[in-house]
Amino acid sequence: MAQPVLPPELERGIFEICALSRPVLIPKLMLVAWRVKEWLEPLMYRTIVLGRPPIDGYPKFPLTQLLSTIESKPPEFFRDSVQNLHIFVEFESSPASYEEVVVLCSRVQNLWILAADESPLDLPALEPSYLRHLYTARTRLLAQLADRHLLSALTHLDAVESNDASGDAADIELFHSTVLALPRLTHISFSETGYRTIFLRLLQNCPSLKVLFYFDFAGEDLPAADEETLASDPRFVLYRTVYSEDWSVDWQMGVHTGVDYWYRTERFIEKRLSGAIDRRQYTMSQDDWLNCGA
Repeated sequence: MAQPVLPPELERGIFEICALSRPVLIPKLMLVAWRVKEWLEPLMYRTIVLGRPPIDGYPKFPLTQLLSTIESKPPEFFRDSVQNLHIFVEFESSPASYEEVVVLCSRVQNLWILAADESPLDLPALEPSYLRHLYTARTRLLAQLADRHLLSALTHLDAVESNDASGDAADIELFHSTVLALPRLTHISFSETGYRTIFLRLLQNCPSLKVLFYFDFAGEDLPAADEETLASDPRFVLYRTVYSEDWSVDWQMGVHTGVDYWYRTERFIEKRLSGAIDRRQYTMSQDDWLNCGA
């Protein structure tokens, strides 16, 4: 008796559902047949996390192994497969090796890029109109990307800084002018105290902005002259937290489940606008954080 044969599109859909539900199993699933390997291998590289542990259920990508794989594939494979790229350049690591990865992932849509020290980083190969989310501490890198028109499609900017940064005045002004030139920016976040001086200007001069989120690590008060106006603007949200929280995990949860701090902040703003909480309550508590992620 002939065995029943599923239509190829249904067979592929079943394998893709299995793969996306637990991507760490993709290498085993690819052993089923060559056609399954062709379907699933791009999904394995949809999200690459370098320099930090991946969350449970997702594959690890040791840098040396990844570079070897890159050399074995045609250039368009990684260009078209990678949508989310997380890079943390560890101490005494070569930035050039990470930049080599970026060169092949030039159409990445969501990029998290930081370094443990002041290692120079360059992103020469990104293609315009693809990058939507950017998480970086490098003000000058941001300006360079904008100058090369690589941020024309950017909607979310995570402008984090190092723990002890106070914000150089020239860099702050450069950052301000760069942000105003981003035509599609809707979400921006900060974690460095020096940038509080431009919060009002950004809200007033960037009409597309829907969320301005501030991670308050230092526990310092907002400028007295600005607090009243900031409190009256529902787009401004402050969250008091600590450096020990793993924001790499938060980024990965956003990529894989859609629930990250942007999601929580949007829910918090919706509650302010609906009257579920005081409209002038701009500080998100730990309880708010948990409730807005449910």
